[in-house]
Amino acid sequence: MSDKVTKSEAVKRALVQMFEKSAGEASPYELAKHFVGCEQGRGDVARHSKRLLRERFRNRTSLG
Repeated sequence: MSDKVTKSEAVKRALVQMFEKSAGEASPYELAKHFVGCEQGRGDVARHSKRLLRERFRNRTSLG
């Protein structure tokens, strides 16, 4: 006999299985912690992103 489940219940079961399977793996923060805060001494990167990108890539030639 087959189990009839709603789409919502199927999604819930799939999510539970996925989370249980990945419970021992590293969190997204742990995977990215080497990149978080890597711009030391540059101030607010989000506020100055265009200027910082221009400075970083100013003298590089394009690949095109």
